[in-house]
Amino acid sequence: MSNAANKWEIALLTFKPSRVYVWLSATAAVLLLFAVSASAAAAMTLRVHTTRLGASEARVRLTATAPSRSQCDATVRAKGRRALRLPTLVTTHRHAAWRWDAPAGAPRGRWRFRALCTHHGHVSRYSATARIRVERISERAGFMFPGSLQVVAGRYLHRPKSQVIDIDPSGSKGAVGDGNPGTAGYCTWGAWNLAPWLGTAVYGPPNQNHARYWADNAARNGLPTGTQPRVGAVFVKTSGYYGHVGVVTAVINATTFIAKEMNGGQLIVGTDAHTTEFGVYRDHQHTTENMKFIYQPGTQPGAYVGQIVQWDGDTKQQKTAWLVGQDGKRRWIPTIAIYNCLKGHGVPGPHVLATQKLDEYQDLTGQWTTCGPNGAGAGSGPPPIETQPPMTPTTPTTWNETVGGNANTWTNHTNAGGTQGPTIPSHATVEISCRLTGFRVADGNTWWYRIASSPWSNQFYVSADAFYNNGQTSGSLIGTPFVDPSVANC
Repeated sequence: MSNAANKWEIALLTFKPSRVYVWLSATAAVLLLFAVSASAAAAMTLRVHTTRLGASEARVRLTATAPSRSQCDATVRAKGRRALRLPTLVTTHRHAAWRWDAPAGAPRGRWRFRALCTHHGHVSRYSATARIRVERISERAGFMFPGSLQVVAGRYLHRPKSQVIDIDPSGSKGAVGDGNPGTAGYCTWGAWNLAPWLGTAVYGPPNQNHARYWADNAARNGLPTGTQPRVGAVFVKTSGYYGHVGVVTAVINATTFIAKEMNGGQLIVGTDAHTTEFGVYRDHQHTTENMKFIYQPGTQPGAYVGQIVQWDGDTKQQKTAWLVGQDGKRRWIPTIAIYNCLKGHGVPGPHVLATQKLDEYQDLTGQWTTCGPNGAGAGSGPPPIETQPPMTPTTPTTWNETVGGNANTWTNHTNAGGTQGPTIPSHATVEISCRLTGFRVADGNTWWYRIASSPWSNQFYVSADAFYNNGQTSGSLIGTPFVDPSVANC
């Protein structure tokens, strides 16, 4: 073999393994890339998880897995129903997840979910099904409880439009101007229309005026709240970006009620939490999961604990009276002497209640109220015998007070709202029945007067800081007391 041939063979032996290694490396890289892509594709999924909420609702969570920063659209469909489109989400940490509550009356049976995720022009499609169990009622509801949608993974591509409401917090005002402070078409607008006694109590700091904040705002501003449904109460669904509100029209049991609400149970349009039901109220049943209630003062559970109550159907000149104890049960007041003793200790009342309200406080048959130097107590066995003649109605004492300027009057002193009454004209003198604390006005005063004079006739209240409160009838209000201490407490 020639030297040239030897050199060629040596060169071949020298470079051939290198070329083979390069070819093998490139092939391995392609195979590895294919394996990674196949693995990523396999990881791209659509999963549905459902749970029951109380006796009538269901909670649905739909999760799409896709590369981070993918844009994912999803729809849900049931037999015989138009598909509901969910808002577009952008995945974070490879996930996008929607969660919502399905109301009673929603489609029962198998729902079909579809998702389409786009990442750098590459489109992936997924589908899944799940059986949804909700209570079947006469009203036909949509897939989603209004306001219940939450984003639990990922973020909105287009964030929902804000429903922040600008209000006027100064003075004794019930709402902006004299009308509904909400925007027509929203559940908040509908609930306020049905319960204008809410006034401004349900509104709070900026970005905390959506429906889900109403109960917390109301509690902070002095309205009673709780977890038990009552006719006339405003229910507040606290889940979801917006939440949802309506007014209770009937109570079925401790956890189920019927409500009148705007946007009740229909399809959501776009991402603004509107529905196709503008201007229409519907009745639906809901449980108290994620639910709070705002009560008109005097209608809340336990409103009359520690107070004297009577029945509005009692036609006797001197109505039978009971004292509601701290246990929420009422005991008969057997004599006028005991009644007067209780009043001497400052026990509020009597409050004349309708049968339904009175029955909220169980009558302890065979027990009666006692009263002594230390206040009220409970007795049993034979009650004391009446030794005084029946009480005769007396005209209550009133106090004359003069306003320093025009003063607004309201039926609800706890939130400077409810129904607005006639304005007390500047420097007018009116008769005041009593004083009590309520809504804190702009200068910090919390004292209010109940107005005895006609046409207010003990049905309207006015902030006490509008008066001179020291016998003056003219001049500046600057430096005058917030309240006249000689006026009795209500």
